[in-house]
Amino acid sequence: MNSMKVPKTEATMMRCICNACPSYTECMQGGVMGVFCSTGSAEDCALMEIEECMCSDCMNEKMFNLEGKMYCKMGPAEMKMSK
Repeated sequence: MNSMKVPKTEATMMRCICNACPSYTECMQGGVMGVFCSTGSAEDCALMEIEECMCSDCMNEKMFNLEGKMYCKMGPAEMKMSK
C-alpha cells in the first residue's frame, strides 16, 4: 500500500486532534507535541496503555488516506505503511 508522508505544517497542525485525545498526556503538552501521524511516537513521554484512540476521527488521517492509529505510540504513518 502506498502512502504519502504527512507533513507537519500549519495546515496539518490546525486539523490535528491529538491534543483532544484521552491518551494525550501532560508530558506531550509540555513538549508541544502533536501530528503524531507525521512526527511519530512520543517516546520521551511514558505511554502505558492507550485505552482510547481518536486517530480515525482526524481529518489528517482522512485527507492522507491513512489506515492506522496510535501514531503517538506506534510511530508515524509513513513507517507503518511501509511495513
